[in-house]
Amino acid sequence: MMRIVFYTSPPGASIFLATPGRETWAGHSGDWIVVTPSQLTARYGLVYTIRAPGYFPIMQRVPRFSFEHTDTVRYPDKGAIELTPVIRISLHRGPRTVALVGTVVIGVLAVFLSWRRVQMAVRSARALSSSDRHDRT
Repeated sequence: MMRIVFYTSPPGASIFLATPGRETWAGHSGDWIVVTPSQLTARYGLVYTIRAPGYFPIMQRVPRFSFEHTDTVRYPDKGAIELTPVIRISLHRGPRTVALVGTVVIGVLAVFLSWRRVQMAVRSARALSSSDRHDRT
């Protein structure tokens, strides 16, 4: 019987055997997962998807040669597979956050409108000076 154990950060992530078109739950990181010989006949070894709540899923390929000289494999050899956390921004933090966001939006809008008004004034001044030059000639 062949077995593999995955080590992840965070620990306890769900491990799924990925085959073309489907994923089959295999166990949790830190626990031994049984590998059958039919799974190892795959050309590229074993492919697993690792999932944990609040983290992006990650795919890992375990090469066939990992099982050539042993029936038990630790993956990775040292350390742990680091999952990347999903960053969520929430505006429901309280009235101060809503007031701050509202103030920033109003400030940006005021700057934009002021800039636009200045641009229109500059264009008008250029048009007037251009027409003055035509009148003099």
